[in-house]
Amino acid sequence: MSNPSNEEVTAAFEAIRHDASSWRQSADTLNAAASHARSLSLSGMHFGYLADAGGVTTKYQEVQDLAVRLLTEGARAMQEMAGILVSVVEDYQYTDAEASISFKTIGEPK
Repeated sequence: MSNPSNEEVTAAFEAIRHDASSWRQSADTLNAAASHARSLSLSGMHFGYLADAGGVTTKYQEVQDLAVRLLTEGARAMQEMAGILVSVVEDYQYTDAEASISFKTIGEPK
């Protein structure tokens, strides 16, 4: 297998950055959903006495808390994935630049 061309490497970096951006956008969407879920505020008054006495209000709060937690955790994981993808590109570019400097130094006459 031959080494990739500069154009192929550039295209790969652009694809990775695009995916990282998509992960960030998805994280923003989940964060917005978590914020919306957090703002829901039904109480026993809304469900009525019998439903509240039967535990509906408590169950509603548990489900709401679960939704907020899962949405927040999902957003965090997506942000982390975006960061990892950007790190891959940055690490590759740094390593490539360091190798280039090393090869130039080796080739210089003393």
